[in-house]
Amino acid sequence: MLSSLDSGDLLMAAEKAKELKTADADAINAKGVIELRKGNLAEAALLFKKSGTAEAQHNLGVIDLLNGDYKAAAAKCDGYNKALALLLDGEYEKADEALTGTDAQSNYLRAVIAARLGRDSVARKYLNAACEADPALKKRAETDVEFASIAN
Repeated sequence: MLSSLDSGDLLMAAEKAKELKTADADAINAKGVIELRKGNLAEAALLFKKSGTAEAQHNLGVIDLLNGDYKAAAAKCDGYNKALALLLDGEYEKADEALTGTDAQSNYLRAVIAARLGRDSVARKYLNAACEADPALKKRAETDVEFASIAN
């Protein structure tokens, strides 16, 4: 089922999820992920609450993030999603502290945080690292208003 989710085949994942024991918390969480990816946030939230796993709690945080409840999202998420929630809530220093990854997306978010804090040289450093790791981000950064202060 997870390989179906990873490949984006929601119909196949949903069929496989039906085969799983309904009371299994991980299976319930997986069904919630399917509903989340379909855009059915209310149904996904019900399934995540029913699951009760730590992963389901994080997934509830993702729903909070999508619904604009950034404080609730930050309390339930960790890593990148926590940092994003904190950034959107204006907690820039805390957002920077929450980021643990060194991947392109994490570095791009670090660059946004640095730019918002007026740390232009730090923003350039992380933006360069992000674009080096994922060249597609260079095009995005060229029009991203977050980097207006460091545009050359």
